[in-house]
Amino acid sequence: MDKLEIRAVMKYLFIKGMLCKDIYDNMLVTLWKDAPSYNVVKNSVAELKLGRRSIVDEHDPGHPKDAASTENMQILNDTLNEDSLTDVCLSDM
Repeated sequence: MDKLEIRAVMKYLFIKGMLCKDIYDNMLVTLWKDAPSYNVVKNSVAELKLGRRSIVDEHDPGHPKDAASTENMQILNDTLNEDSLTDVCLSDM
């Protein structure tokens, strides 16, 4: 099962009124090695209790996953080239 299917099952069982431990036990018996960990079930149930209704990941507006851009690398390379004590070449990176 993929992540969305597992979340859908957890949401369904939560709406039916099952407790976190019961949801985990049910999924463990049914899915065995593919069952989510207890912590995953616990966190999902906590989010559902707080009013989360979507099973899809929310957009994370935080910083980009990769901050290395051509522009950033050029600025860093120029800065290091200005310092006569630095002997580093970033063009190979």
